[in-house]
Amino acid sequence: MIGHFLLHSSQETGGWWSKWLSNQSVTGSPTLLNLLSKLTSVVQDDSSVASKLGLVGLKQCINMLLNSLDALECFHLLETLLQVKDNSYWLTKIELAEVVSSISFKVVNYLEGESTRNNPLLKSTCYQDKFLNGILIPLLGDEDFRVRQASAIAIVKLVPKFFFPIDHPNKDAITAIAKESTDIYLNMPNKGSSHSTLPLVHALVKPFAVQSSCSYNSVIDASLSRIVNLLVTTLRMCTNKFLIYGCCHALCLLSEEFLVTVFPETWNAVFSAFKYESVYNESCPQLLQPCVGLVSESASNDTFSQTSDILCHLISLITHTSVCLDLVAHQHVLQLTGNLLCGLWYKFLVESRNSNYQELKQDVYVFPLVEKLFLHLMRVLNIFTHVLEEQYPICVSNRPALPSLPNAPSLSPIKRKSKVKDEPVTSSSVKGSPSKGIDKSDTEKERTSKISGTLGQFHTFPLYMKLYEILRGAYGSYKISMDFQSSEKFCHLLKCTLDVMSQILEVSESHEMGKSAEEILSYLKSLMVMESCSSVQCVRQLLKSLFGTNLIALCQEALLVPGMCSKGNGSSRLSATVPGLYHTVISYPYTDFTHVLKDKTIKCLSSEGNDELVSFRCLNWVKHGSGKITNLSKSGSKGEKANLAAHIRLFEAVVIRALQQYTISSDVTLQCQVLDLLAQLVQLRVNYCLLDADQIFIHYVIKQFEFIEEGQIANADILIPRIFYFLILLSYERYHSKPIISVPKILQLCDSLIASGQPPDKYVVRALQPVIEDLFLIK
Repeated sequence: MIGHFLLHSSQETGGWWSKWLSNQSVTGSPTLLNLLSKLTSVVQDDSSVASKLGLVGLKQCINMLLNSLDALECFHLLETLLQVKDNSYWLTKIELAEVVSSISFKVVNYLEGESTRNNPLLKSTCYQDKFLNGILIPLLGDEDFRVRQASAIAIVKLVPKFFFPIDHPNKDAITAIAKESTDIYLNMPNKGSSHSTLPLVHALVKPFAVQSSCSYNSVIDASLSRIVNLLVTTLRMCTNKFLIYGCCHALCLLSEEFLVTVFPETWNAVFSAFKYESVYNESCPQLLQPCVGLVSESASNDTFSQTSDILCHLISLITHTSVCLDLVAHQHVLQLTGNLLCGLWYKFLVESRNSNYQELKQDVYVFPLVEKLFLHLMRVLNIFTHVLEEQYPICVSNRPALPSLPNAPSLSPIKRKSKVKDEPVTSSSVKGSPSKGIDKSDTEKERTSKISGTLGQFHTFPLYMKLYEILRGAYGSYKISMDFQSSEKFCHLLKCTLDVMSQILEVSESHEMGKSAEEILSYLKSLMVMESCSSVQCVRQLLKSLFGTNLIALCQEALLVPGMCSKGNGSSRLSATVPGLYHTVISYPYTDFTHVLKDKTIKCLSSEGNDELVSFRCLNWVKHGSGKITNLSKSGSKGEKANLAAHIRLFEAVVIRALQQYTISSDVTLQCQVLDLLAQLVQLRVNYCLLDADQIFIHYVIKQFEFIEEGQIANADILIPRIFYFLILLSYERYHSKPIISVPKILQLCDSLIASGQPPDKYVVRALQPVIEDLFLIK
């Protein structure tokens, strides 16, 4: 009650408590210090429950009080928080982390300076360092997962709120606060990273899809780099398993909030000590050596002090240690590893324009890491498949590998260590019949099956067998008692595994995934029952990888796109003097706004630049992606045509199941993934009439417009552009054996949305965008 009272009274007068108190006619009103003393006494109470409730009240008003005219009188509240850090009650720890995450340390830094000026004998206290290293980092090592989660979330929230004077030109907290406000309210939205942007590929996965992510900001970048460095250093040096779990959790959340493709320099600082020459001279097996226990190798190893100590350490955590058996920790380490590898690939993409020497040497480091992660993903997916199908793991012979489709060389990090050995197999599979590429000598078959069998076999690895038993127990208890907590851990790890596999497929080539395509699809078909959305996404990613229409196939062309975002784009517009408050609040936003308008005008008037940008629009996949398939289907080799048909036939069962999931589910995210998969198939010249002979599915999709127009479908603004993109592809009569839908019918559906009275920005504009792009830019 005290917290709410202080919050609303301060809000009414803009933080002027004495003025609000003088305007009240009630006599005997309590003073601000009196109310704060009562609140702090509750926070410091011996009862953990009372202390937790006091923190709840303090959380309501502390940020408002620190921004008020009486902020210096409220400054002692920060000392109160430091006294509660040793409380043993887990709910108190969670509330403490949430209170700390609500504080703006730019304001705290200003108040620290003011208190020192008012009392020169008072020693300056850096509360930011005390809260970070004295409260949040220790809470990351708490035995209770809920406390570690609260601390990790608090660190993510605080990244934009931290204040490091060296990151600001004039080292002034007030100017930093003004800059933060102008960025929020006056800055032009500018998605992208500090380097070149990625091509506008349809249905990208995180971290390559940056549409809904945090925009790049140089101040946030600098703050993020310090936090990442602190967590990585703690992770490498600590021996407490709970602190390792907490650091990995915090790094995982940071990589999800501040994407590796938007803040590449920060995340690639982990690889800053990477020496191409040193790694090139090292053998690949050394990169795969697991770390002993849960402790990383000593920092004295100069060659791998920043690279292999981190990525290899993370991979070894989930493949050689007990972290694999903790489902939550396993999920966080796995997601973090996938994001970091994507960031490493993005780094190589940006640097590839300099020389081919670096591109050649990346494989020596990247290949073992990606290969080991891929093998781990295959084994985990196989474990989930066995659990869901209630099968006990047994030895299975090798599945025949599909012949690879011809594909141009690119920047894929998953490259063979010895291409010379693979060339005879590849050439026979392309030039001859499919059977020639599939058949092997009996000796080779026997030797291979004895060594490994399928990639996902795990029955010979004790650690994976323990993971199998844990997952089987969690799934069994869920079926019997409907234990949603066990199901949550089970489903989250499954979803994370599928998402990381989708990331790997986004940057892999067709000849690399062709050997495992059938095995992956067999897993996805079984897992679609438990995790439909991520399974369908993974199916689409595999389809893109096999046919060379994923990101890796367009990354070379992306380097040619003009107008890339760069870290210093805005700095050239500013003067060389140190920016002050007026410059930050008035001059910079105005200058930035005028330059943005000028850039937009130039792009509209420049036909040449417009054509180059249009060449990477999402709907241009109809032209660019289908062109590749046309070249394959028109080739003179019967073997190539048979290979193409064999690849497409693999997806028949999972596509049919995906269509069924669309019609029986109300999950908009799942429906979007299914539509993206169907759009990808249509782009690959698959006859839609064979998939939906009676047109039951297309009628169901059109029937959905009745519910959309009534506003009965949640998140319809996400579903609408996917539906119209899919319908536009179906309007191309040359793709299908009979007409399915016409452009006038699609325009009629747009008219119905306009007449429905729904918000135009969420319904009409999103529906018209793919239609206009197709009619005016593609056709």
